[in-house]
Amino acid sequence: MLSSEVLKSTDRHAQWREAQAALVLPIARDRNATRYLVAHGGRLLFGTDMPCAPTYANQPGLNGYREMQRWVEAGVTPQQVFRAATLSNAEILGLGGEIGTVQAGKRANLL
Repeated sequence: MLSSEVLKSTDRHAQWREAQAALVLPIARDRNATRYLVAHGGRLLFGTDMPCAPTYANQPGLNGYREMQRWVEAGVTPQQVFRAATLSNAEILGLGGEIGTVQAGKRANLL
């Protein structure tokens, strides 16, 4: 939570520093939980909190990219990240036969 003094301030650098400090513990808690899940064979699924419309501070793909970085910092391998973002999501939704991998007969959006 940002202090009322900083919220009222026009010093954007002070606001940013306080916001970063406020996020240290929640990010560490998420990293530790992710590390625990991976170490104990938990199934990872990938998703983002992208709003319905992009904003100047939240471009499409940015949250996903940052989340992938945090997962790797927590000990998730790049292979596990890729699987979570593709096949695992398709499987959990019951769509593994239609999407999730690049194979003949499956739908895919490739850039």
